[in-house]
Amino acid sequence: MLPFLHTQSLDAIPSIVHGFFTREGGVSAGDLATANFARRAQESDKNLSENYRRLLISLGANVDRLCMVRQDHTADVVCVREFPQERGDHPLILGKADALITTVPGVAVGILTADCLPILISDTHGTVVAAIHAGWRGALRGIIAQTIAQLRQISPGSTFVAALGPCLQQQNFAFGEDCMKELTDRYTIACGYFLRFKEKYYFNLEGFARWLLVDAGVHDISAHSLDTYSNARRFFSYRRCRHNGDETYGCQISAIGIKRPSK
Repeated sequence: MLPFLHTQSLDAIPSIVHGFFTREGGVSAGDLATANFARRAQESDKNLSENYRRLLISLGANVDRLCMVRQDHTADVVCVREFPQERGDHPLILGKADALITTVPGVAVGILTADCLPILISDTHGTVVAAIHAGWRGALRGIIAQTIAQLRQISPGSTFVAALGPCLQQQNFAFGEDCMKELTDRYTIACGYFLRFKEKYYFNLEGFARWLLVDAGVHDISAHSLDTYSNARRFFSYRRCRHNGDETYGCQISAIGIKRPSK
């Protein structure tokens, strides 16, 4: 079993499973120890397969397929509408996108992060779920609003519950002035999510994502507010690795799925 974080709001929906997984409990070694889910030159297929096998076991027997995407800070969303026939411990990769939606029992959708914000969403009836990879570029390009819009098309009139996982918190998210201008030119309100300290700007990604969710009509939002940068034991962090001069960084996974009905 892999340790993971969960939220009471999503736990209250009996037909779904979800988890924000840490870097603990897997079999990866070295800088990728121990539960890395990203393909790296230093990572073996054997280790990845075992980590994914443990992930599915941790999610529970009523979910036995995992779908993912090649993430690239886009506003593209993939919808899984059929049960994948492919077997194996590795996930089914469904093209380039930064969010996945499914309505299929037995299927989980997952995204990788190493400082970006993972967002897991379900309608209150547990009939449709989504996983979003929300970095600042993806948020700028509209990945959150786009995912909510597609959820509303699939389940019109539904109320949605969102949970925000661990990410790079504001105190460690130094932001370049050019990038800040790009974001605030698109969203004037984003100015309120920056703090200036000693000639640097620090961005509150979690707070901004919460505002984007509310703006899209999602009001039931919980957040773990845990910092990936400062907790090396529990979380991988791209920025921490770069600051330490490390070339390789791992990724943790966040996943949500709809249970297959028990026989």
